[in-house]
Amino acid sequence: MVVHLADESCLTKEYLDTKIDWIPSMRNLRQKDIPAVIHTTNPDDINFMLHETDRAKRAYAIILNTFDDHENDRGDSVFGLAHYQISGQCSLCQLWEHNCDERGTACGVRLGFGGNGERFFWVIRPDLVAGDVAMVPPEFLAKTADRRMLVSWCPQEKFMSHPAIGGFLTHCGWNLILESICAGVHMACWPFFTEHQLNCKFYCDEWEIGIEISADVKRKEVQAVIRELMDGEKGKKMKSKVKEWQHLAKEAMEDKHGSSKLNFELVVNKLLVREEEIMLGK
Repeated sequence: MVVHLADESCLTKEYLDTKIDWIPSMRNLRQKDIPAVIHTTNPDDINFMLHETDRAKRAYAIILNTFDDHENDRGDSVFGLAHYQISGQCSLCQLWEHNCDERGTACGVRLGFGGNGERFFWVIRPDLVAGDVAMVPPEFLAKTADRRMLVSWCPQEKFMSHPAIGGFLTHCGWNLILESICAGVHMACWPFFTEHQLNCKFYCDEWEIGIEISADVKRKEVQAVIRELMDGEKGKKMKSKVKEWQHLAKEAMEDKHGSSKLNFELVVNKLLVREEEIMLGK
């Protein structure tokens, strides 16, 4: 699906609020919820999408990083060729266990900025900012010394599974979405580009396990969202729901008849058969 717009005037707020009702099994979407590369005025974006679509059509099969219960009938509706949904439970936390265990259960938010009084763990990648962690204002470091941990990298799957993590502020990349579900952590969603807006829409509105932060966010909104995420009634409901999703993700990979487990075995068997066919010149 690619929508080639006439010019930039089409990208107005009125246009972006237009509802979409013609994508199979995806309800209540707006133009602004779908990736910008899909509704575009840039010929390069159009050519890229056409190229990738052609590659997908010629593929023997497609492996999707998700699990059956998470998708309902979306996979069958959207794809016209074999596809296998494989994802499952993340691993348990072993990193900085002494730091996390001292904090108790569900007492911190990963990347929470600290202005709201919550304990927080913040990963600042040096290649994405001007400078390193040391560039953070010293006043901020002093004010939050007893309730923060700043690092340049961490094994996210492991850290998210620790009981001290009570919430996660994220840009809504798909891998992050699945990692949070596998870890049973609800999220504050701050989407930026590509598929982030669409992921946010499903996470917050359909699955009801996230709170969206607006694009023109202000300090008070961040504070309000983090407080609701950690202590509010909506946050408690989201936490309960994400635990249900966590159980389904675990079941998909670990149960004898789990969908991801069976799909994984099916993919391996099909690849072995295909390899034999190629060797025989079929």
